[in-house]
Amino acid sequence: LRPLRLIKRNQGMRLIVDALLATWRSVSMIILLAFSLAIVFACIGMACFKGTFDFCSDPHGAVFPAGKSECSGNFMGQTALRFDELGSEEETVLWLAPRSWLKPAANFDDLTTSLVTL
Repeated sequence: LRPLRLIKRNQGMRLIVDALLATWRSVSMIILLAFSLAIVFACIGMACFKGTFDFCSDPHGAVFPAGKSECSGNFMGQTALRFDELGSEEETVLWLAPRSWLKPAANFDDLTTSLVTL
C-alpha cells in the first residue's frame, strides 16, 4: 500500500505511471512482433544449419567427411607438465581418449535451442 500512497501523493510519479499504462498495449505489440520474427529466423536457421555444427572430439583437427560414422576409435592426446616455477623441467604425458560426436551448446537442431542461439 505504501507505493500506491506514494503515487497518489506525488504528481510526477503519477504522470510516469499513467504514461507507462498508456503505452502498455503498443509495447506488448512490439514484443510480440520481435518474438514472432525470432521464431521465423529460428525456423530459417533450422532449415539451413540443422546438424551442421556437430563435431568430433578429436583435437588434432581431423576432418571427418562421413560425419558420425568416421568419428570412432581413440586418439592420442598429450599434456605438458612443468615441475618448477621457471618451467625449465618439462615432461610430456600422453593419454588415450575415445572419440565422440559432440554437439555445441549453440546450434540450430530444434526450435528452443535455435531461439536461444539467436
